[in-house]
Amino acid sequence: MPRLDLRNFKGLAPRLHSRLKEATYAEAVTDAKLWDGTIRNFPCPTIHCEVGQPIQSITPIPDCPCLTWPTKVDIVIDCNLVYITGDGAPQIATFAELCQGKSCTWCVPCPKTAPKAAFTICDNDKARYVAYSYTRLKKVGNRVFESALSPPTQLLSVCSDSEVKLSGLTAEGDCFYGFRIYRAESGLKFGEVETPINDAWLFVGETTATEFTNKLKFDQCEPADPMLHESGCPPNNLHSLRMTESGVMVGLANDELWYTYPGDPMSWGKSRRRKIRSVWGKPLRLEVHKDDVYVLTDYFPIHYRVQLQDSGVQLQRNLINKYLPLVSIQSVSVGYQGVVYASDAGLVLLHGSEAQAITSPWFNRDQWRRLKPETLTGVVHDDAYVMSTEVDAFLFEFGDGVYANNENSDLVGLNLGGLIIGATTMRASDAVYWAKEGVVYRWDWEEMAVGNHKEAESLEQPCCPFFYRPSIEDVNSSATYTAAEVHLRPGSHVVFRYYDTDCRTPTLIDEEQRLDCEPFRLTDCRRTEDSMIEVEGCGTIDSITLGTSYQALRAR
Repeated sequence: MPRLDLRNFKGLAPRLHSRLKEATYAEAVTDAKLWDGTIRNFPCPTIHCEVGQPIQSITPIPDCPCLTWPTKVDIVIDCNLVYITGDGAPQIATFAELCQGKSCTWCVPCPKTAPKAAFTICDNDKARYVAYSYTRLKKVGNRVFESALSPPTQLLSVCSDSEVKLSGLTAEGDCFYGFRIYRAESGLKFGEVETPINDAWLFVGETTATEFTNKLKFDQCEPADPMLHESGCPPNNLHSLRMTESGVMVGLANDELWYTYPGDPMSWGKSRRRKIRSVWGKPLRLEVHKDDVYVLTDYFPIHYRVQLQDSGVQLQRNLINKYLPLVSIQSVSVGYQGVVYASDAGLVLLHGSEAQAITSPWFNRDQWRRLKPETLTGVVHDDAYVMSTEVDAFLFEFGDGVYANNENSDLVGLNLGGLIIGATTMRASDAVYWAKEGVVYRWDWEEMAVGNHKEAESLEQPCCPFFYRPSIEDVNSSATYTAAEVHLRPGSHVVFRYYDTDCRTPTLIDEEQRLDCEPFRLTDCRRTEDSMIEVEGCGTIDSITLGTSYQALRAR
Protein backbone atom coordinates (compact mmCIF):
# COMPACT_ATOMS: atom_id res chain seq x y z
CA MET A 1 0.00 0.00 0.00
CA PRO A 2 2.12 2.91 -1.29
CA ARG A 3 2.19 6.12 0.68
CA LEU A 4 4.23 9.28 0.60
CA ASP A 5 5.31 11.00 3.82
CA LEU A 6 6.45 14.59 3.58
CA ARG A 7 8.14 15.82 6.74
CA ASN A 8 11.28 17.71 7.72
CA PHE A 9 10.60 20.28 5.04
CA LYS A 10 13.57 21.97 3.41
CA GLY A 11 14.06 25.12 1.40
CA LEU A 12 14.76 25.85 -2.23
CA ALA A 13 17.49 24.24 -4.28
CA PRO A 14 16.93 25.91 -7.67
CA ARG A 15 20.23 24.68 -9.10
CA LEU A 16 18.72 21.18 -9.38
CA HIS A 17 15.66 20.35 -11.45
CA SER A 18 12.59 19.48 -9.43
CA ARG A 19 12.67 15.79 -10.45
CA LEU A 20 16.24 15.39 -9.19
CA LYS A 21 15.46 16.37 -5.59
CA GLU A 22 13.78 14.68 -2.69
CA ALA A 23 10.12 15.55 -2.33
CA THR A 24 10.75 17.49 0.89
CA TYR A 25 12.84 20.05 -0.99
CA ALA A 26 10.75 22.96 -2.18
CA GLU A 27 10.18 23.63 -5.83
CA ALA A 28 8.63 26.94 -4.77
CA VAL A 29 8.26 28.48 -1.32
CA THR A 30 7.46 31.95 -0.03
CA ASP A 31 7.10 33.31 3.50
CA ALA A 32 7.56 29.89 5.12
CA LYS A 33 9.64 29.48 8.27
CA LEU A 34 11.29 26.05 7.96
CA TRP A 35 13.85 26.19 10.74
CA ASP A 36 12.55 23.25 12.77
CA GLY A 37 11.47 21.14 9.78
CA THR A 38 7.85 22.28 9.91
CA ILE A 39 6.10 24.82 7.70
CA ARG A 40 4.91 27.91 9.52
CA ASN A 41 4.23 31.47 8.49
CA PHE A 42 6.37 34.44 9.37
CA PRO A 43 4.90 37.43 11.16
CA CYS A 44 4.00 40.23 8.78
CA PRO A 45 6.11 43.36 8.46
CA THR A 46 4.72 46.55 9.93
CA ILE A 47 4.95 50.15 8.75
CA HIS A 48 7.75 51.81 10.69
CA CYS A 49 7.27 55.26 9.20
CA GLU A 50 6.14 56.99 6.03
CA VAL A 51 8.48 59.51 4.45
CA GLY A 52 6.76 60.15 1.14
CA GLN A 53 9.92 60.49 -0.94
CA PRO A 54 12.50 58.11 -2.43
CA ILE A 55 14.78 56.57 0.20
CA GLN A 56 18.32 55.32 -0.37
CA SER A 57 19.54 55.17 3.25
CA ILE A 58 18.00 54.33 6.62
CA THR A 59 20.14 55.52 9.55
CA PRO A 60 18.15 55.39 12.81
CA ILE A 61 19.76 57.05 15.83
CA PRO A 62 18.55 57.53 19.44
CA ASP A 63 15.39 59.68 19.62
CA CYS A 64 15.23 59.71 15.82
CA PRO A 65 14.22 56.18 14.77
CA CYS A 66 13.14 57.11 11.25
CA LEU A 67 16.08 59.08 9.91
CA THR A 68 16.23 58.54 6.15
CA TRP A 69 18.08 60.06 3.21
CA PRO A 70 17.38 60.29 -0.54
CA THR A 71 21.06 59.50 -1.25
CA LYS A 72 23.45 56.74 -0.18
CA VAL A 73 24.64 58.05 3.19
CA ASP A 74 27.02 56.40 5.65
CA ILE A 75 27.27 57.25 9.33
CA VAL A 76 29.64 56.33 12.13
CA ILE A 77 28.63 56.89 15.75
CA ASP A 78 31.49 57.55 18.16
CA CYS A 79 31.44 59.21 21.60
CA ASN A 80 27.78 60.25 21.16
CA LEU A 81 28.52 62.09 17.93
CA VAL A 82 27.40 61.14 14.43
CA TYR A 83 29.85 61.43 11.54
CA ILE A 84 28.16 61.58 8.13
CA THR A 85 29.36 61.17 4.54
CA GLY A 86 27.44 60.91 1.28
CA ASP A 87 25.20 63.97 1.64
CA GLY A 88 27.46 66.72 0.37
CA ALA A 89 30.56 67.62 2.40
CA PRO A 90 31.22 65.40 5.45
CA GLN A 91 29.31 66.49 8.55
CA ILE A 92 29.32 66.01 12.34
CA ALA A 93 26.28 66.30 14.60
CA THR A 94 24.86 65.32 17.94
CA PHE A 95 21.85 63.02 18.00
CA ALA A 96 19.50 65.89 18.82
CA GLU A 97 20.94 68.16 16.13
CA LEU A 98 20.75 65.52 13.44
CA CYS A 99 17.12 64.78 14.31
CA GLN A 100 16.41 68.47 13.71
CA GLY A 101 18.29 68.48 10.42
CA LYS A 102 21.25 70.41 11.84
CA SER A 103 24.94 69.55 11.63
CA CYS A 104 28.43 71.04 11.54
CA THR A 105 30.91 70.72 8.71
CA TRP A 106 33.41 67.97 9.48
CA CYS A 107 36.37 70.28 9.11
CA VAL A 108 38.13 73.00 11.08
CA PRO A 109 39.76 75.22 8.44
CA CYS A 110 43.41 75.92 9.05
CA PRO A 111 44.29 79.65 9.32
CA LYS A 112 46.02 80.89 6.18
CA THR A 113 48.00 83.75 7.74
CA ALA A 114 50.16 84.18 10.83
CA PRO A 115 48.93 86.27 13.76
CA LYS A 116 50.27 89.80 14.17
CA ALA A 117 52.55 90.33 17.18
CA ALA A 118 53.22 93.51 19.19
CA PHE A 119 56.17 93.30 21.59
CA THR A 120 59.15 95.13 23.07
CA ILE A 121 62.47 94.07 21.59
CA CYS A 122 64.81 92.67 24.23
CA ASP A 123 68.36 94.03 23.85
CA ASN A 124 70.10 92.29 26.75
CA ASP A 125 71.57 88.85 27.30
CA LYS A 126 68.23 87.60 28.64
CA ALA A 127 66.65 87.71 25.20
CA ARG A 128 64.63 84.77 24.01
CA TYR A 129 63.66 84.04 20.42
CA VAL A 130 60.03 82.98 20.11
CA ALA A 131 57.45 82.46 17.39
CA TYR A 132 53.67 82.32 17.73
CA SER A 133 51.00 80.36 15.91
CA TYR A 134 47.33 79.67 16.54
CA THR A 135 44.59 77.18 15.72
CA ARG A 136 40.84 77.41 15.35
CA LEU A 137 38.40 75.42 17.47
CA LYS A 138 35.04 73.87 16.68
CA LYS A 139 32.73 72.38 19.30
CA VAL A 140 30.12 69.73 18.55
CA GLY A 141 28.29 68.38 21.57
CA ASN A 142 30.86 68.00 24.33
CA ARG A 143 33.79 67.47 21.99
CA VAL A 144 36.17 70.18 20.81
CA PHE A 145 37.98 69.79 17.49
CA GLU A 146 41.11 71.70 16.55
CA SER A 147 42.55 72.80 13.23
CA ALA A 148 46.15 72.54 12.13
CA LEU A 149 48.55 75.34 13.08
CA SER A 150 48.55 78.63 11.25
CA PRO A 151 51.77 79.83 9.62
CA PRO A 152 54.09 81.04 12.43
CA THR A 153 55.27 84.55 13.03
CA GLN A 154 58.89 85.40 12.50
CA LEU A 155 61.22 84.77 15.44
CA LEU A 156 60.75 87.56 17.94
CA SER A 157 63.47 88.72 20.34
CA VAL A 158 61.68 89.16 23.68
CA CYS A 159 62.72 89.20 27.29
CA SER A 160 61.60 86.26 29.42
CA ASP A 161 59.23 88.37 31.53
CA SER A 162 57.80 90.62 28.82
CA GLU A 163 54.33 90.45 27.28
CA VAL A 164 53.47 89.75 23.67
CA LYS A 165 50.16 90.96 22.24
CA LEU A 166 48.70 88.97 19.35
CA SER A 167 46.00 90.17 16.97
CA GLY A 168 44.57 89.20 13.62
CA LEU A 169 43.05 85.93 14.84
CA THR A 170 40.36 85.11 12.28
CA ALA A 171 37.39 82.77 12.57
CA GLU A 172 36.07 80.69 9.68
CA GLY A 173 33.46 77.98 9.31
CA ASP A 174 30.45 76.95 11.35
CA CYS A 175 30.17 75.86 14.99
CA PHE A 176 33.10 78.14 15.90
CA TYR A 177 34.33 77.82 19.50
CA GLY A 178 37.52 79.88 19.78
CA PHE A 179 41.29 79.87 19.30
CA ARG A 180 44.29 78.22 20.89
CA ILE A 181 47.63 80.03 21.03
CA TYR A 182 50.97 78.25 20.74
CA ARG A 183 54.56 79.43 21.16
CA ALA A 184 57.85 77.95 20.04
CA GLU A 185 61.19 78.99 21.56
CA SER A 186 64.82 78.55 20.67
CA GLY A 187 67.91 79.24 22.73
CA LEU A 188 68.94 78.24 26.24
CA LYS A 189 67.02 78.10 29.44
CA PHE A 190 69.08 79.91 32.10
CA GLY A 191 69.17 78.54 35.62
CA GLU A 192 71.33 76.37 37.79
CA VAL A 193 71.72 73.99 34.83
CA GLU A 194 71.72 75.31 31.29
CA THR A 195 69.30 73.11 29.30
CA PRO A 196 68.81 73.20 25.50
CA ILE A 197 65.31 74.13 24.42
CA ASN A 198 63.74 72.28 21.48
CA ASP A 199 61.76 74.07 18.80
CA ALA A 200 58.57 72.29 19.95
CA TRP A 201 55.30 74.14 20.26
CA LEU A 202 54.00 74.97 23.72
CA PHE A 203 50.38 75.64 24.61
CA VAL A 204 49.96 79.21 25.83
CA GLY A 205 46.22 79.76 26.19
CA GLU A 206 42.73 79.74 24.72
CA THR A 207 40.48 82.62 23.75
CA THR A 208 37.32 83.49 21.85
CA ALA A 209 38.51 87.03 21.08
CA THR A 210 40.49 88.05 18.03
CA GLU A 211 43.30 89.37 20.25
CA PHE A 212 45.38 87.66 22.93
CA THR A 213 48.10 88.75 25.35
CA ASN A 214 50.72 86.22 26.36
CA LYS A 215 51.94 86.73 29.92
CA LEU A 216 53.17 83.21 30.67
CA LYS A 217 56.83 82.40 31.06
CA PHE A 218 58.42 79.42 29.37
CA ASP A 219 58.31 77.18 32.42
CA GLN A 220 54.58 77.89 32.86
CA CYS A 221 53.59 76.43 29.47
CA GLU A 222 52.57 72.88 28.65
CA PRO A 223 53.80 70.98 25.59
CA ALA A 224 51.32 70.87 22.73
CA ASP A 225 49.46 67.67 21.98
CA PRO A 226 51.60 65.67 19.51
CA MET A 227 48.47 65.05 17.42
CA LEU A 228 48.31 68.78 16.71
CA HIS A 229 50.66 68.25 13.76
CA GLU A 230 48.42 65.47 12.36
CA SER A 231 45.19 67.46 12.22
CA GLY A 232 43.39 67.35 8.89
CA CYS A 233 39.93 67.41 7.32
CA PRO A 234 38.37 64.53 5.39
CA PRO A 235 38.13 65.05 1.62
CA ASN A 236 34.83 66.57 0.52
CA ASN A 237 33.97 63.54 -1.63
CA LEU A 238 34.65 60.96 1.08
CA HIS A 239 32.15 58.08 1.06
CA SER A 240 31.75 54.57 2.47
CA LEU A 241 32.68 55.85 5.93
CA ARG A 242 33.40 53.08 8.44
CA MET A 243 35.31 52.58 11.70
CA THR A 244 37.43 49.53 12.49
CA GLU A 245 37.41 47.64 15.76
CA SER A 246 40.57 49.49 16.82
CA GLY A 247 38.94 52.91 16.28
CA VAL A 248 40.46 53.81 12.90
CA MET A 249 38.04 55.63 10.59
CA VAL A 250 38.31 54.70 6.91
CA GLY A 251 36.64 55.84 3.71
CA LEU A 252 37.00 56.15 -0.04
CA ALA A 253 37.63 59.25 -2.13
CA ASN A 254 38.09 58.81 -5.88
CA ASP A 255 40.60 55.99 -6.27
CA GLU A 256 42.12 56.31 -2.80
CA LEU A 257 41.56 54.70 0.58
CA TRP A 258 41.82 57.29 3.38
CA TYR A 259 42.20 56.55 7.09
CA THR A 260 42.80 58.28 10.44
CA TYR A 261 44.64 57.64 13.64
CA PRO A 262 42.59 55.58 16.13
CA GLY A 263 40.17 57.67 18.16
CA ASP A 264 40.94 60.91 16.31
CA PRO A 265 38.33 61.72 13.64
CA MET A 266 40.14 64.95 12.71
CA SER A 267 43.42 63.30 11.68
CA TRP A 268 42.82 62.80 7.96
CA GLY A 269 45.86 63.53 5.86
CA LYS A 270 47.60 62.83 2.58
CA SER A 271 50.17 60.71 4.41
CA ARG A 272 47.37 58.36 5.47
CA ARG A 273 45.92 57.20 2.19
CA ARG A 274 46.45 54.27 -0.16
CA LYS A 275 46.12 54.31 -3.93
CA ILE A 276 43.80 51.75 -5.53
CA ARG A 277 45.52 50.82 -8.77
CA SER A 278 43.37 50.82 -11.88
CA VAL A 279 44.40 47.24 -12.73
CA TRP A 280 42.60 46.12 -9.54
CA GLY A 281 39.37 47.80 -10.61
CA LYS A 282 37.42 50.94 -9.86
CA PRO A 283 36.73 51.27 -6.10
CA LEU A 284 32.97 51.35 -5.55
CA ARG A 285 32.41 50.58 -1.89
CA LEU A 286 34.27 49.97 1.36
CA GLU A 287 33.21 47.76 4.26
CA VAL A 288 34.83 46.75 7.55
CA HIS A 289 34.75 43.54 9.57
CA LYS A 290 36.63 43.95 12.86
CA ASP A 291 40.08 45.23 11.75
CA ASP A 292 39.73 43.94 8.20
CA VAL A 293 39.00 46.60 5.59
CA TYR A 294 37.61 45.52 2.22
CA VAL A 295 37.59 47.71 -0.87
CA LEU A 296 35.05 46.35 -3.35
CA THR A 297 35.66 47.19 -6.98
CA ASP A 298 34.23 46.33 -10.38
CA TYR A 299 36.95 43.69 -10.65
CA PHE A 300 38.81 42.32 -7.60
CA PRO A 301 38.03 42.66 -3.88
CA ILE A 302 41.00 44.16 -2.00
CA HIS A 303 41.73 43.30 1.63
CA TYR A 304 43.63 45.54 4.07
CA ARG A 305 44.52 44.44 7.57
CA VAL A 306 44.74 47.33 10.05
CA GLN A 307 47.61 47.01 12.52
CA LEU A 308 48.50 49.52 15.24
CA GLN A 309 52.22 49.92 15.79
CA ASP A 310 54.48 52.40 17.58
CA SER A 311 55.11 54.08 14.25
CA GLY A 312 51.38 54.58 13.65
CA VAL A 313 48.63 52.84 11.71
CA GLN A 314 49.83 50.22 9.25
CA LEU A 315 47.67 48.77 6.46
CA GLN A 316 48.76 45.39 5.17
CA ARG A 317 47.32 44.85 1.69
CA ASN A 318 46.23 41.56 0.19
CA LEU A 319 44.71 41.42 -3.28
CA ILE A 320 42.06 38.68 -3.44
CA ASN A 321 42.81 37.38 -6.91
CA LYS A 322 39.28 36.33 -7.86
CA TYR A 323 37.04 38.05 -10.37
CA LEU A 324 34.16 38.90 -8.04
CA PRO A 325 32.96 42.38 -9.02
CA LEU A 326 30.51 44.31 -6.89
CA VAL A 327 27.31 44.73 -8.93
CA SER A 328 25.07 46.43 -6.33
CA ILE A 329 26.25 48.92 -3.71
CA GLN A 330 23.05 48.39 -1.70
CA SER A 331 23.86 44.68 -1.32
CA VAL A 332 26.92 45.22 0.91
CA SER A 333 26.39 44.17 4.53
CA VAL A 334 28.47 42.88 7.42
CA GLY A 335 27.77 40.21 10.04
CA TYR A 336 29.86 38.25 12.49
CA GLN A 337 30.86 35.88 9.66
CA GLY A 338 32.32 38.66 7.51
CA VAL A 339 31.27 40.95 4.68
CA VAL A 340 28.56 39.83 2.22
CA TYR A 341 27.89 41.45 -1.14
CA ALA A 342 26.36 40.64 -4.53
CA SER A 343 28.60 39.86 -7.48
CA ASP A 344 27.64 38.64 -10.94
CA ALA A 345 28.37 35.08 -9.74
CA GLY A 346 26.21 35.17 -6.60
CA LEU A 347 26.52 36.31 -3.01
CA VAL A 348 30.14 36.58 -1.89
CA LEU A 349 31.42 36.24 1.67
CA LEU A 350 34.70 37.94 2.58
CA HIS A 351 36.37 36.67 5.73
CA GLY A 352 40.00 37.40 6.49
CA SER A 353 41.81 37.22 3.16
CA GLU A 354 39.39 34.64 1.71
CA ALA A 355 36.44 35.10 -0.65
CA GLN A 356 33.73 32.53 -1.32
CA ALA A 357 30.64 32.59 -3.55
CA ILE A 358 28.28 31.23 -0.90
CA THR A 359 25.17 30.91 -3.08
CA SER A 360 26.84 28.77 -5.75
CA PRO A 361 25.31 25.53 -4.33
CA TRP A 362 21.87 27.09 -4.86
CA PHE A 363 22.08 29.27 -7.98
CA ASN A 364 24.10 28.79 -11.13
CA ARG A 365 25.22 31.92 -12.95
CA ASP A 366 22.27 31.98 -15.34
CA GLN A 367 19.75 31.62 -12.53
CA TRP A 368 21.50 34.30 -10.47
CA ARG A 369 21.63 36.81 -13.31
CA ARG A 370 17.96 36.18 -14.06
CA LEU A 371 17.22 37.74 -10.64
CA LYS A 372 18.74 41.10 -11.73
CA PRO A 373 21.44 41.20 -9.02
CA GLU A 374 22.39 44.74 -10.08
CA THR A 375 19.13 45.83 -8.38
CA LEU A 376 19.75 43.78 -5.23
CA THR A 377 19.53 45.32 -1.78
CA GLY A 378 20.27 43.16 1.24
CA VAL A 379 21.34 42.97 4.85
CA VAL A 380 22.73 40.40 7.29
CA HIS A 381 20.54 39.81 10.35
CA ASP A 382 20.46 36.93 12.84
CA ASP A 383 22.60 34.43 10.88
CA ALA A 384 20.73 35.12 7.65
CA TYR A 385 20.89 37.41 4.65
CA VAL A 386 17.67 39.09 3.53
CA MET A 387 17.76 40.21 -0.09
CA SER A 388 15.39 41.82 -2.54
CA THR A 389 15.63 42.68 -6.22
CA GLU A 390 13.17 44.19 -8.67
CA VAL A 391 11.81 40.72 -9.47
CA ASP A 392 12.19 38.53 -6.36
CA ALA A 393 13.18 38.37 -2.70
CA PHE A 394 14.77 35.69 -0.51
CA LEU A 395 15.89 34.86 2.99
CA PHE A 396 19.15 32.91 2.93
CA GLU A 397 19.81 31.32 6.31
CA PHE A 398 23.45 30.61 7.12
CA GLY A 399 22.80 28.19 9.98
CA ASP A 400 25.94 26.98 11.73
CA GLY A 401 28.13 27.83 8.76
CA VAL A 402 27.80 29.77 5.56
CA TYR A 403 29.45 26.93 3.64
CA ALA A 404 26.66 24.51 4.60
CA ASN A 405 24.30 22.62 2.32
CA ASN A 406 20.53 22.46 2.21
CA GLU A 407 20.42 20.03 5.11
CA ASN A 408 21.08 22.85 7.57
CA SER A 409 20.73 26.00 5.51
CA ASP A 410 17.46 27.17 4.04
CA LEU A 411 16.77 29.42 1.10
CA VAL A 412 13.16 30.59 1.05
CA GLY A 413 11.40 33.10 -1.12
CA LEU A 414 9.83 36.20 0.39
CA ASN A 415 6.78 38.17 -0.63
CA LEU A 416 5.36 39.43 2.69
CA GLY A 417 2.21 40.80 1.18
CA GLY A 418 4.07 42.28 -1.78
CA LEU A 419 5.93 44.70 0.49
CA ILE A 420 9.54 43.57 0.10
CA ILE A 421 10.15 42.92 -3.61
CA GLY A 422 11.63 46.07 -5.09
CA ALA A 423 13.04 47.46 -1.82
CA THR A 424 15.54 50.28 -2.38
CA THR A 425 17.62 49.95 0.79
CA MET A 426 17.84 47.79 3.93
CA ARG A 427 19.21 48.05 7.43
CA ALA A 428 19.36 45.63 10.36
CA SER A 429 19.40 46.35 14.10
CA ASP A 430 16.74 44.90 16.38
CA ALA A 431 14.89 43.79 13.23
CA VAL A 432 15.15 44.18 9.47
CA TYR A 433 14.13 47.54 8.04
CA TRP A 434 13.68 48.33 4.38
CA ALA A 435 12.34 51.17 2.27
CA LYS A 436 9.96 50.92 -0.64
CA GLU A 437 8.08 53.72 -2.37
CA GLY A 438 8.73 56.21 0.42
CA VAL A 439 7.68 53.87 3.26
CA VAL A 440 9.99 52.22 5.80
CA TYR A 441 8.90 48.75 6.94
CA ARG A 442 10.02 46.82 10.01
CA TRP A 443 10.13 43.01 10.06
CA ASP A 444 11.08 40.85 13.03
CA TRP A 445 10.80 37.29 11.73
CA GLU A 446 11.43 35.79 15.17
CA GLU A 447 8.69 37.74 16.90
CA MET A 448 6.28 35.56 18.85
CA ALA A 449 4.16 35.74 21.95
CA VAL A 450 5.76 34.80 25.26
CA GLY A 451 4.64 31.42 26.57
CA ASN A 452 5.50 28.31 28.52
CA HIS A 453 7.17 25.51 26.54
CA LYS A 454 4.22 23.23 27.37
CA GLU A 455 1.80 25.62 25.72
CA ALA A 456 1.13 25.79 22.00
CA GLU A 457 2.61 28.78 20.23
CA SER A 458 0.06 31.45 19.49
CA LEU A 459 -0.31 32.53 15.87
CA GLU A 460 0.91 35.95 14.86
CA GLN A 461 -1.79 38.33 13.70
CA PRO A 462 -2.20 39.52 11.07
CA CYS A 463 -1.00 36.58 9.02
CA CYS A 464 1.24 36.66 5.96
CA PRO A 465 0.30 33.28 4.42
CA PHE A 466 3.02 30.83 3.53
CA PHE A 467 3.13 29.03 0.20
CA TYR A 468 4.93 25.70 -0.20
CA ARG A 469 5.18 23.46 -3.24
CA PRO A 470 7.33 20.34 -2.73
CA SER A 471 9.42 19.02 -5.57
CA ILE A 472 7.65 16.78 -8.08
CA GLU A 473 7.49 13.25 -6.77
CA ASP A 474 8.61 10.92 -9.54
CA VAL A 475 6.91 7.74 -8.33
CA ASN A 476 7.80 5.51 -11.30
CA SER A 477 4.95 3.21 -10.39
CA SER A 478 1.27 2.81 -11.13
CA ALA A 479 0.21 4.30 -7.77
CA THR A 480 -2.53 6.88 -7.73
CA TYR A 481 -3.02 8.79 -4.49
CA THR A 482 -6.65 8.88 -3.39
CA ALA A 483 -6.29 10.06 0.22
CA ALA A 484 -4.33 12.71 2.07
CA GLU A 485 -3.75 14.00 5.56
CA VAL A 486 -2.28 17.37 6.55
CA HIS A 487 -1.00 17.35 10.13
CA LEU A 488 -1.80 20.83 11.46
CA ARG A 489 -1.22 22.53 14.79
CA PRO A 490 -4.37 23.84 16.54
CA GLY A 491 -5.62 27.10 15.09
CA SER A 492 -4.04 26.54 11.69
CA HIS A 493 -5.91 26.91 8.43
CA VAL A 494 -4.50 25.97 5.03
CA VAL A 495 -5.52 25.33 1.45
CA PHE A 496 -4.33 22.01 0.01
CA ARG A 497 -4.07 21.59 -3.76
CA TYR A 498 -3.37 18.35 -5.62
CA TYR A 499 -2.12 18.32 -9.21
CA ASP A 500 -1.77 15.70 -11.89
CA THR A 501 1.39 16.35 -13.87
CA ASP A 502 3.56 14.58 -16.38
CA CYS A 503 5.38 16.20 -19.28
CA ARG A 504 2.83 18.97 -19.53
CA THR A 505 1.27 21.81 -17.58
CA PRO A 506 0.04 20.60 -14.15
CA THR A 507 -3.71 20.05 -13.91
CA LEU A 508 -5.49 20.94 -10.67
CA ILE A 509 -7.41 17.88 -9.46
CA ASP A 510 -8.41 18.77 -5.90
CA GLU A 511 -8.48 21.85 -3.68
CA GLU A 512 -9.35 21.43 0.01
CA GLN A 513 -9.74 23.93 2.85
CA ARG A 514 -8.22 22.27 5.91
CA LEU A 515 -8.71 23.31 9.55
CA ASP A 516 -7.93 19.99 11.24
CA CYS A 517 -5.85 16.83 10.88
CA GLU A 518 -8.61 14.58 9.59
CA PRO A 519 -7.82 12.53 6.44
CA PHE A 520 -9.70 13.43 3.27
CA ARG A 521 -10.34 11.94 -0.14
CA LEU A 522 -8.57 12.92 -3.34
CA THR A 523 -10.27 12.56 -6.70
CA ASP A 524 -9.38 9.24 -8.29
CA CYS A 525 -8.84 10.65 -11.77
CA ARG A 526 -6.40 8.26 -13.42
CA ARG A 527 -3.09 6.58 -12.91
CA THR A 528 -0.11 8.82 -13.46
CA GLU A 529 3.59 8.71 -12.85
CA ASP A 530 3.90 12.12 -11.28
CA SER A 531 1.96 14.17 -8.78
CA MET A 532 2.39 17.57 -7.23
CA ILE A 533 0.86 19.33 -4.25
CA GLU A 534 0.74 22.85 -2.87
CA VAL A 535 -0.18 24.16 0.55
CA GLU A 536 -0.94 27.75 1.42
CA GLY A 537 -2.17 29.32 4.62
CA CYS A 538 -1.40 30.30 8.19
CA GLY A 539 -0.33 28.27 11.19
CA THR A 540 1.97 25.27 11.36
CA ILE A 541 2.16 22.11 9.25
CA ASP A 542 4.08 19.26 10.88
CA SER A 543 3.82 16.82 7.97
CA ILE A 544 1.77 15.81 4.94
CA THR A 545 0.86 12.22 4.03
CA LEU A 546 -0.48 10.94 0.71
CA GLY A 547 -1.76 7.39 0.27
CA THR A 548 -3.52 5.14 -2.17
CA SER A 549 -6.30 4.69 0.41
CA TYR A 550 -7.32 5.64 3.94
CA GLN A 551 -5.75 2.41 5.08
CA ALA A 552 -2.48 3.35 3.42
CA LEU A 553 -2.39 6.55 5.47
CA ARG A 554 -2.25 4.47 8.65
CA ALA A 555 0.21 1.89 7.37
CA ARG A 556 3.64 1.87 8.92
